[in-house]
Amino acid sequence: MTAELRALFFNLYSEQVDDLYPMAVHASKRSLYRLKNSQRSVIGVEYRNLPENRAFISFSKHFKRFGLPVPEIYAVAEDEFFYLHEDLGDQTLFDLVTEERGKQGIFNEKLERLYAEAVQHLSYFQIEAAQGLDYSLCYEGAVYDQKAMHYDCQRFVVELVNRMAIPFDATRLQHDFDVLVSFLSAEPPHYFMYRDFQARNIMVKEGKTFFIDYQSGRKGALQYDLASLLYQSQARIPDEVRDRIVSFYLDQIGLRVKLNRDQFLELFDGFVLIRLLQVLGAYGKLGLGERKEYFLKGIPFAVATFLGVIGRHRISIKFPEITTLFSRLALQLD
Repeated sequence: MTAELRALFFNLYSEQVDDLYPMAVHASKRSLYRLKNSQRSVIGVEYRNLPENRAFISFSKHFKRFGLPVPEIYAVAEDEFFYLHEDLGDQTLFDLVTEERGKQGIFNEKLERLYAEAVQHLSYFQIEAAQGLDYSLCYEGAVYDQKAMHYDCQRFVVELVNRMAIPFDATRLQHDFDVLVSFLSAEPPHYFMYRDFQARNIMVKEGKTFFIDYQSGRKGALQYDLASLLYQSQARIPDEVRDRIVSFYLDQIGLRVKLNRDQFLELFDGFVLIRLLQVLGAYGKLGLGERKEYFLKGIPFAVATFLGVIGRHRISIKFPEITTLFSRLALQLD
């Protein structure tokens, strides 16, 4: 596989690669490499999933035309299994959160500025850059609709709850899922939904934010991506910082579309819950199923975050069986 990447590099630059080494990946099944010589450094990708490759390459070119800070695509192999793109370094926003907390023990102004910058870009992804995007390339479905929400709910049960053998009433739980999905469906899916807009998919280079891993994007509601970023449980963003960033984001959105802030915020908490269900399903598969440490460690944080959101009572509807189930999860994880 590295021979194909070396060939792409040579065909593009008429230069040999002096150094090529693999890069760490977490949930992705892609193989990533850094290719370097004295003149330049680029990232090489080898992946046999053509729909995902085509979505990433096309979306990257589209977003680049809108001036968004995403990696430039340099070269794509004829079979589309290999491609080269811009090297944005190694530091993610999540890495920086961990480092700054380690030095100061707080979520400082530097981090808050970067999160604010990220949501400002997010508003542009969702509205302006959504225009003309080829949604036919959305390989996991073109819309985050009721069917997709129910899938996330069921995956949570299969991958996490069943693996942990937590008891629950299946009929009552399904009723709660139906209520939550119906509630969220009041928000039209008219915008680009990044799907995995979280700090591990935001690079920080020279003090500015850059964005990767939007290939599973589709049409959806505005709230989902904001929930993904601000309620990434292991980032542990303080509530007062979240509130300021949400307010700043709503100011940005309000410049573009008409917005009822109170309705947005009530639905926002609902989208936090559905996002956490999706995350916990993934953590169950990758952590409990595949024993990947980061995802195992994330489970207690995500469960505690979910209970905290329910406990602040900003949502007008109730989820008694979901609440009971999460209380049982918390007890088992304690």
